[in-house]
Amino acid sequence: MLKNRLIPVLFLRNGYLVRSEGFTLHQNLGNPVAQVERYNAWDVDELIYIDITRAGDHGNQRSDLGAIKGGPPKTPEEIIRVVAAKCFMPLTFGGGIRTLDEARRRFELGADKVTINRQALREPEFITNLAREFGSQAVVVSIDARRVEDGDCKVFTEWGSLDTGLAPHSWAHEVQERGAGEILINSIDRDGKANGYDLELVRSIVAAT
Repeated sequence: MLKNRLIPVLFLRNGYLVRSEGFTLHQNLGNPVAQVERYNAWDVDELIYIDITRAGDHGNQRSDLGAIKGGPPKTPEEIIRVVAAKCFMPLTFGGGIRTLDEARRRFELGADKVTINRQALREPEFITNLAREFGSQAVVVSIDARRVEDGDCKVFTEWGSLDTGLAPHSWAHEVQERGAGEILINSIDRDGKANGYDLELVRSIVAAT
């Protein structure tokens, strides 16, 4: 029998924890580390943080977003360091990883896995390079999918604005062949809508990998 696994995915934008909806609306939820102790108490299996900041402006935190010694963390590096110190489950961190050195830095700060998205599409061999350097078990490829006019799903990039023309199941198969150990599927159409998973999309990827 399959074991139920609870893996929260938290989105960061400009240093804040946000609730995303449709990849376009982002409701500010405050301090990015405030939830970690709650998740520890809930015995969640894993925790995933994804930085969706566009401009790289992580310096606009308000001081009232959470009581953390020295103030709330502002940069992705600070967030990983603080979260890893409080996190008792495997931690995955993604967003803005373009080089092996950037991935290595996240591991050094306490991440157990990294997830990549745009860079994987821009440079598919980067997946293989990551897997070779850190092991497939530490490499997660995130796939953002949206249904187009004919009802088919396509892989989108640039925060859900650009259709790559790739079928999600085909891209999933390729990233597996290139060495990714896990795949994180994001349905843009259902993001933040609380109306369940796109099971047809999930089945197509499971069948291809």
